[in-house]
Amino acid sequence: MSNKVYTLSETGSTAGKPAESKTVKYETYSDISMVGKKRNIKNGFIYIVDKNIDIKAVKNAIENLFKFLPGERVLNPDFGNKLYALLYEPIIDHTKELIIAEVKNMLATYEPRAVLDNIIDNTSVDDTEDNTTKFIIEWHVLGFENMKFRIPLP
Repeated sequence: MSNKVYTLSETGSTAGKPAESKTVKYETYSDISMVGKKRNIKNGFIYIVDKNIDIKAVKNAIENLFKFLPGERVLNPDFGNKLYALLYEPIIDHTKELIIAEVKNMLATYEPRAVLDNIIDNTSVDDTEDNTTKFIIEWHVLGFENMKFRIPLP
């Protein structure tokens, strides 16, 4: 879905000072929710698709990045993550670097509304023995710098 840009103008004066005006651009983000609501009608069910706005839209888009593999979207065959290629690789520093690079590439390529702040390696000793790794992705939405989000990647 498309983003809308609004321009807001504010004019105000304080005691003894001339009026100041400032223009602020505010962009709203919207997206379609992949999970529809099921609503009962007389002879069956109908599915209603939701519309996500602002932060919820960006969260939904990031979640979709991790759900789709390349080739699963008909009109965008490159969309998705390539993390499945690393699924049975040994968890060593090189593999972790590849995972981090893929996450950075995915967000930069397919979700420019999200700004990646940090990727934290949250792998414990027990995880290493089981050949698993855990990361925490810290990010915020462009224009909402004061609201930080974390996504745990098991």
